[in-house]
Amino acid sequence: AEAAYTRAGLENDRRGALDEAMEMIRKGEEEKAIAAELEEKRKILEKRGDSAVDACRALVGEFDFSRARVLLEKATNLYVESGVDRQGLVSSISASIDEAEERKRRREEAEAQRKEEAMKREKEREEKLRR
Repeated sequence: AEAAYTRAGLENDRRGALDEAMEMIRKGEEEKAIAAELEEKRKILEKRGDSAVDACRALVGEFDFSRARVLLEKATNLYVESGVDRQGLVSSISASIDEAEERKRRREEAEAQRKEEAMKREKEREEKLRR
């Protein structure tokens, strides 16, 4: 009974930390849509019973990375308080954020390259039309 009570308390603490993080996200105008997405993802993660690492990985990349780091730091602290290995969790979260940042950087580079190639094709086409 005591273990069940403790688990229920930790679950409430986790929800409270996520609620607090969501409130931070809600404060800016452009974050309103993100807050709704976070709420939806939170419900899905709670239903699935994902681990801290899985939940963090699912949320990474959905937000501005500086805000994601704040959210994940809060989640990390909460899970550490519940006995999760901090170094393993932090390493996993950091790797997830780094991977998401790298994917974003590659997407931006690919988009810039596509635009540059399109501009070159347009210039070549204009050159041909002039001749």
